[in-house]
Formats: sequence, structure tokens, C-alpha cells
Amino acid sequence: MEQSVEQKKRYGLIDTLRGFAVLNMIVYHAIWDWNSFFDLEWTWYDGTAGFVWQQFICWSFILISGFCFLFSSHPYRHGAVIFACGALVSIVTFVILPSAKIEFGILTFLGCAIPLTAVLRPFLQKIPRTMGLILSIALFILTRNINDEYLGFASWRPVQIPAWFYQGRVKTYIGFTAPDFFSSDYFSIFPWYFLFLCGFFLYLLCKDTIVMEYLRRGDVVFAFVGRHALLFYILHQPLLTALFRVILALF
Repeated sequence: MEQSVEQKKRYGLIDTLRGFAVLNMIVYHAIWDWNSFFDLEWTWYDGTAGFVWQQFICWSFILISGFCFLFSSHPYRHGAVIFACGALVSIVTFVILPSAKIEFGILTFLGCAIPLTAVLRPFLQKIPRTMGLILSIALFILTRNINDEYLGFASWRPVQIPAWFYQGRVKTYIGFTAPDFFSSDYFSIFPWYFLFLCGFFLYLLCKDTIVMEYLRRGDVVFAFVGRHALLFYILHQPLLTALFRVILALF
């Protein structure tokens, strides 16, 4: 019942923030395509500034998705649709653009995180909300470098994980990235599921407070994009590729 009630409400600011993240993603990928098609190198884009921008985009998507988890009346169906879209993106990139293929991308991750949270929900909601958020933040920080054979966050790497953990596709999807694995968009279950849970517990903290009323406000344009985020995600890269191919052919 709680999910059905939340689903009927629209929180304009959430849609706006999601839309802002989507538009940032489109611009970020447009620059990537521009550099690829015209063989350009922008130092700032390949450096810290570009990395921070990319992280802002993906963190936003995952946090917002976790925050909105309880808005869905059918999380298993919702997750299946997103997972199927992720599989479609993977197949298309494998066939058309293998040099930039996407395997275990953000849609595949979200398509697993949503039903996983549905399974764990009875347990998760027994955890005190503040404690749940603190634990999720701590676990995300602790496992952020797990793809690179370390525990820790950024330059803080207190523990190296044995190399023999990092073998096979299943372990790669969990977070133990195989040495020969490549994907232009890669989001393993860990550490990113803990960031998803940050959003989940953040919603539980905000629920039943005045914060939710403030979230009803939003920008019309950004909110429209946010409400159709999946469609924009699916279509933006093919359209950008087509656009730059036309430009390259003309000039």
C-alpha cells in the first residue's frame, strides 16, 4: 500500500534532479563522441575535472534510483524492464561498436539493484534509518576501490585484495574485475549497491517529514526529461552517433 501511494505522487524536484543528471550525461557523451570522431584530446576532459563530472552523473543516477525505490508498486517488473534495456544496449554495442562495448553498464546494475532491494526490503526496513544510512555510506567508502583490487576510497587504500579473487564474469559483475575485462560503462554490484542503499535510507529519513513537500517543486523542462530518463538514455547515444557521422561526412 505504501508503494502504491508513493507511486501516485510526483515529486517535481526529484524529476528535475534526474533530468539534470540526464542532460549532463548527454553533454558528457557528446564531448566523448566529438573527441572520438574528430580525434581530439581535451586535457580537462581526460583529467580530474572530467572524472569528477562523470562521477557526479553516475552518483546522481544511483542515489536518486535508491531514493525512489519505494515509489514503485512493481519493483520486480520495473527492474526487469531496466535490465532488459541494459541487455539491449549491451547487444547493440557488441555488434555495432565493439571497441566501445558496454557490459555490466548502469542499466544492468539498476536492473539488478531494484529487485535485490525488493527481496531485502523486509530486513532493510528493520534497520534504524540513520544507522542504515551511516552503514551504507561507510560500506560504499570502504569498497569504492574494490574494482582495482583494494578496499578504500580514492587514494586511501588500506587493504589489497588477493589477485585470485579477480577471475571470471560472475565475479566481475559482483565487483572483482577480471584483468581482461573491458566495458565503456561498468557498474558492478559492489561498491555501487551501497550507494543505492544510501538513497534508499535517505528516503526513509525524509519520509513523513516536511522535506517531501519541498520535493514537489521542480523545473518544467528538467522534470520532463527526468520523467522520461530511460527513453533519453536509450536514444541519446544512437542519435549523437548519427549526428556526428553526418557532420563528419559533410565536413
